[in-house]
Amino acid sequence: MTQQGLIAQLQAYFGVRDWAEERFQLEHYRQVGDNAFVRGEYTEALYAFQQMKHRLLEYLTAIRKISRYARFSGWAVALLTGGFGLEDAVIVPMVNKVVLSVLGIDSHTYLEKLKYALRQSCRTLAFVEMPVDTQINLDDVMWWVYNHSDALRDFLLLYELTGQSQITRLLELVDPLGLTGDENVAARVSDAALTDRLLQAIEREGQAIHEINTSFFAYLHRQGMTNTPFYHRLRMKGYTL
Repeated sequence: MTQQGLIAQLQAYFGVRDWAEERFQLEHYRQVGDNAFVRGEYTEALYAFQQMKHRLLEYLTAIRKISRYARFSGWAVALLTGGFGLEDAVIVPMVNKVVLSVLGIDSHTYLEKLKYALRQSCRTLAFVEMPVDTQINLDDVMWWVYNHSDALRDFLLLYELTGQSQITRLLELVDPLGLTGDENVAARVSDAALTDRLLQAIEREGQAIHEINTSFFAYLHRQGMTNTPFYHRLRMKGYTL
């Protein structure tokens, strides 16, 4: 079997969509979300950014499945090119990088798109009444629910991704945090752990963290959550509207 044939079979078996087509759909949702935000249609904007996020995380889940399979089957070694020896493949944990490479995925582009979807979602939350429980009529007519727990998980994932430049770190990060939205993930982060991680993240330094903190404070203020530990911590750090 040729390399391309093997890749196509793996994509089909593990449910990995063609990355070129996926980028087209992601751009569609980005444009829909940005345009809706400008028009002040914040629920529609949030939905579009959430669709963008979910598609990226679904893609990540499929990549993780292939990566786990590759580690045990050894097929990744056969796909390596350019003088990467068997000994190196065994010694160095490069399987994730190999998987991304053979699937034609630009990890920098992937991470930037995911960060963008999360940043825009968190920014939009300051203008949306929660919980969202409404009919959405964009691509298809459907009923959509989005609540405070979903919002906190999005903020945490954005905090955790800030400063990350390697998709291999994301592959390790997402499932243990239980932030994929996949109800089948056994180790979804508990409410107590979620609170602890958010409080720790708020204390980090840097312009990117400041921007997330600003969005988080605006969201909490909008929802009247002024008695939460997050709101109090942000007020102590000087955030206000």
